[in-house]
Amino acid sequence: MNSTPTAHPQVVMSLPEAPKRDTGKLLVWGIVLAILAMSWQGADMRPLELLRDSGNMLTYAASFFSARFS
Repeated sequence: MNSTPTAHPQVVMSLPEAPKRDTGKLLVWGIVLAILAMSWQGADMRPLELLRDSGNMLTYAASFFSARFS
C-alpha cells in the first residue's frame, strides 16, 4: 500500500458574469427622454383628448380610404 496522499483536483465553479451596463448609453437615453418630456408641453400634446375624440378621428381617417367607384 502506498501511504502518500493522492491529490484530488478541485472543481471550481463560478457564477456567470452579470451583464455589463453601458453607462454611456443609459446617459444618452436619459437625456433623449428628458428632451422629449420637456417638448411634450410645447407641442401641445393632449393624449386624453385623442382618446375622447377618437370617433371623430375614425370618421376622418375613413374618408381617406372610402372607395366610391360610381
